[in-house]
Amino acid sequence: MRLSTALLFALIAIVLTLEASGAATAKPRSLMEQQLMLVRNAQEQQQRSLLNVEFKLNRVISKLLSFTHIRPGDSLRELAANINLPTKTTKILKEYLQPAKADCAELDDQQRVDGVYKFLEPELNEKQRDLNERYCAFATTGAAWTVIQRRTEQLENFNRSWDEYRSGFGSLESDFWFGNEFIHRLVYRDDYELRIELQDQLDVKVWAEYAIFRLDSESFNYQLVIGKMDDNSSTSDALSYHNGMDFRSSDWDGGCSGWWFDRCLEAQSNLNGQRIIWGNSRNEYLIKTSRMLIRPRSLNSLNTDEVYDEDSAYGF
Repeated sequence: MRLSTALLFALIAIVLTLEASGAATAKPRSLMEQQLMLVRNAQEQQQRSLLNVEFKLNRVISKLLSFTHIRPGDSLRELAANINLPTKTTKILKEYLQPAKADCAELDDQQRVDGVYKFLEPELNEKQRDLNERYCAFATTGAAWTVIQRRTEQLENFNRSWDEYRSGFGSLESDFWFGNEFIHRLVYRDDYELRIELQDQLDVKVWAEYAIFRLDSESFNYQLVIGKMDDNSSTSDALSYHNGMDFRSSDWDGGCSGWWFDRCLEAQSNLNGQRIIWGNSRNEYLIKTSRMLIRPRSLNSLNTDEVYDEDSAYGF
């Protein structure tokens, strides 16, 4: 009996020793895990910083591209040779050349760099403008928008013919119209929303968003289909009046160029006119810059049935 008791006490002592040893090793292990977590966080932060540096370099490279004469089929290596860049720099160019993506909305939301992007394979029209070369802008939270119109210094002539508005004109880096046929092809692939940004002479910026934006085909004169304006918009609604109207150009008898018109004198907006008009004649002289942007509505939580009704006289 005494031997059994002594053995029992010995076993208890061994168990207590093992527990104490386990507790002692647990603390260093926990400390080691914390240190590993700190190292991992530092590595992730460094990686994000490197990506930011690469994208800033992209902005410089995109400017250099405008001074070169590169054909669509040229390789990145040939492009680097033409602008005297080292071969390693071609890896950065891939951020603006996105052959695996089809739209600005598919760009990585983590990096958010505005600029001219080239998607998929080139699709050139009769004016050698590329459907898949677009100016992408992260104008709001969420996915990027495709810019389809921009007027800044108003140096670009927007008093253009039907063919010019059909094909597009101007530089994506400056003032331009993307082209009615290109816009039609984009917005008929999916439901798109429209954002309009305006800036007045006092540099006050306002915006309006419309839940549906669509252009009919050329056979129907690129007729405008527009949905309800977002209640949170910071300016008045000056586009719904033009819903269902045909697009007009400088060669139309009415003399109103570059917008959707029925009667010229009754227009409530025209961002492509001799002066930028939004609202009425009282404020048409105040607006100095404009921008129109679109993106797929599938990225928005709104329900299409709630903002567009084909039975309505105005389509919403």
